[in-house]
Amino acid sequence: MVQLTKMREEFWDTAPHYGGRKEIWDALRVAAESEVSLAQAIVESAAIIVSNTDLTLCYDERVHVFMT
Repeated sequence: MVQLTKMREEFWDTAPHYGGRKEIWDALRVAAESEVSLAQAIVESAAIIVSNTDLTLCYDERVHVFMT
């Protein structure tokens, strides 16, 4: 569990360096760690387009980028 937690932290720490706005990455992190109804509200309010329901492919409505 400790190793998994460390890997998650590394992902979220480095994710913004691959492109996109930090605010969007922050919103995705909170959404990924939240209950489904809250996650949905977060991505909608941040104008994030979710292509896969598991959040593995998302786009910033204003730019383009995100998760794999």
